[in-house]
Amino acid sequence: MDTGSSDLWVPAANCASQACQVHTRLGSADSSTLQATTKPWQIQYGTGSAAGVIVADSVSVGPLTVPRMPFGAVTQLSDNFAQFVQLSKIFAYFLGP
Repeated sequence: MDTGSSDLWVPAANCASQACQVHTRLGSADSSTLQATTKPWQIQYGTGSAAGVIVADSVSVGPLTVPRMPFGAVTQLSDNFAQFVQLSKIFAYFLGP
């Protein structure tokens, strides 16, 4: 989950990048309400990039739930994101089961 910009994204279950392998990944088996699209999405940071497709699902933070919220499902992730494993585990909690 990117917390430094307005873009919400998570690694997708089908992401083969090395950095995705160390993070919790989201796929259709994880959520019965996940809606996939083929619309491409990407973001460039000063230290790397992420790219994939737009999906929509319910996203909860505390008592607030946003149904059908669009966000990025990353299928290509720069290797430097592998260092943020602990942060990934914390934010995986917000996506819920």
